[in-house]
Amino acid sequence: MDETPLNAVCNLAEIASLSREELVRRLLTFQGDFRLDFTETFLAFKSTDELRHILIAACKHAAKSGPPFSRPQHS
Repeated sequence: MDETPLNAVCNLAEIASLSREELVRRLLTFQGDFRLDFTETFLAFKSTDELRHILIAACKHAAKSGPPFSRPQHS
């Protein structure tokens, strides 16, 4: 599955207009300095508003953390 660059998913106005299918796709391919580990089954049981909330929260956290994978990885 292709990964979506962080800057391509973090426009809040765009997130607000995304379809449910696109929200799921972006959550499954989210690329930040941390991994999101959601299954399609888990996401299928979330409302569209919950999916938006999760994606926005991930974007805000990633924005505070810096560019994708720029922070040291701990073993």
